[in-house]
Amino acid sequence: MKLVNLRLTLRLRIVINGNPPNSLAVGLRSVSTFVPRDILDQLDQEKPLANSVNLYSRHFSVSTGEYNWPSTVKDDVHYGPASNHPSFHLSQFVVDWAKVMKPNKNVVYTKWSHRSTLPCVHVYPDNVRITFNSSTQDQVKKFQSAWIFGEEEQLDFVTVEKIPKNTVHIYVCTHGARDQRCGVIGRLLIERFKDYETGTLQVFGCSHIGGHKFAGNMVIYRPEWKQGIWYGRVLPDDVEKIMQETVFNGKILGQHWRGGLPDGTWDPKQHMTAGDAEKIDANRCCQ
Repeated sequence: MKLVNLRLTLRLRIVINGNPPNSLAVGLRSVSTFVPRDILDQLDQEKPLANSVNLYSRHFSVSTGEYNWPSTVKDDVHYGPASNHPSFHLSQFVVDWAKVMKPNKNVVYTKWSHRSTLPCVHVYPDNVRITFNSSTQDQVKKFQSAWIFGEEEQLDFVTVEKIPKNTVHIYVCTHGARDQRCGVIGRLLIERFKDYETGTLQVFGCSHIGGHKFAGNMVIYRPEWKQGIWYGRVLPDDVEKIMQETVFNGKILGQHWRGGLPDGTWDPKQHMTAGDAEKIDANRCCQ
């Protein structure tokens, strides 16, 4: 108990001494409960959140090992360390992906904070992890054709693994170079969500997913839901309720709900309001 109290005292002292006039206390448990007032003042608290996400059919997330990325795609060519795999250059991989993904409006592409020795992509709502055993530009294009455009082809240079059903993946936008609101709030949320992290519940930072004015923005994936749940206006003090109500009990919180990533059997934008979203049991949806 003494160690816990000492840690709390030190953490609070850091915040208080850091910028006392511009911080708003939204809780008292750690540094992550303080959001700078100038950031809060830039958030949109008026526009309805419901249906503020495009209706995507798939989400591709490429591992990078980072929590922030260049603001624009054209800068990605200068970004990031190469993987430990000698034939894989992350920067070129990212640029190739962005170019191919751009015309496909129903597909969302992000980078995420997971670090892997081999290039790795998570695909939702397929709920699979794809690891490149090797990665040349030609192989990247073949993979993109097979998975983005639906061209059936056996690929011997990738390993495809199903994400276990009891797994929870939480992606929080931490793309500060794109918008400081997500950069600041996202990192605070990561710290709070990490308190709940286990072997089956994993928390990641991710690049732009839209709606910076609604920061913090996040996506929750759980294979048994067969959909992704997109939340906005999430602050550190909301984390406990989101964990208890949504992650553990499968209830969608209308005050945060922006939309979803369906598997084709549930359209979150069809006659759906925040109130309707509240009535959805994510554990049973689309079964």
